[in-house]
Amino acid sequence: MVKVRFSKNFDFYPAARKGHVCTAYPAGEKIHSVTRECADRAIEGGYAVEVPEAEKIAPSVAKRKAAKKAAQKNPPNEEVKTEDAEEKDVSW
Repeated sequence: MVKVRFSKNFDFYPAARKGHVCTAYPAGEKIHSVTRECADRAIEGGYAVEVPEAEKIAPSVAKRKAAKKAAQKNPPNEEVKTEDAEEKDVSW
């Protein structure tokens, strides 16, 4: 499977189905996982571009990896206990 972003609407007719099946892909920012045959046709026709490796990861995963890397570079300071913290009465 290849990940692509369609710049124009694209109708894909798989050769194996001999024109009996059509999959329509809308243009936009969404990344689609498609077969190599579909990706080749769309890219050759100017309907899509292949997505670079860095963008293939889900945005939430990329954010977590970036946060983890930043935390390793700058470890958080130890908590400093204050007298105010001990005086507070928390009753549930």
